[in-house]
Amino acid sequence: MTSPELQQYLDRLKKESSAGLYVSRRFSAATNEGGAEPDLGIQFRGVLRDREPELAELLKHPRAVILGEPGAGKSVVARAAVRTLIEEAERVPVYSELKQYRADCKLVDLLKASVPAWLLDVGGSIEGKRLARTYVLDGVDEIPAEALAAFGKHLDE
Repeated sequence: MTSPELQQYLDRLKKESSAGLYVSRRFSAATNEGGAEPDLGIQFRGVLRDREPELAELLKHPRAVILGEPGAGKSVVARAAVRTLIEEAERVPVYSELKQYRADCKLVDLLKASVPAWLLDVGGSIEGKRLARTYVLDGVDEIPAEALAAFGKHLDE
């Protein structure tokens, strides 16, 4: 992979992830039952331990899941995450919508349909520097219930 190929991918992704609807917000930890903890200030949950971080800080955490009711703006946040990753230029976003995911297909096949093949090469590098990636998977809530176990397995792989 070359720098121009990477730049072309990032330019396309940035164009597809327009900034139009995103309003900067803060995030909080959810309980196992859903919803925010009433005493969040004294909870100890990794990045959310002391305060409610903004998106850029949340993206520094190795794993994050954005939860919300339908229409809460999860997809808008996913696209904002892509733009933030592009602007920070430390990691390359690998963005895919999961609404097409089904148990009989593999997650890697869906990713291959969403991004250039070279981006999924685990040993990939650019100008001798190992390529760091962040996967932004939008629409986990759109995966059919009967496919969730397979999705978990494919995600683990």
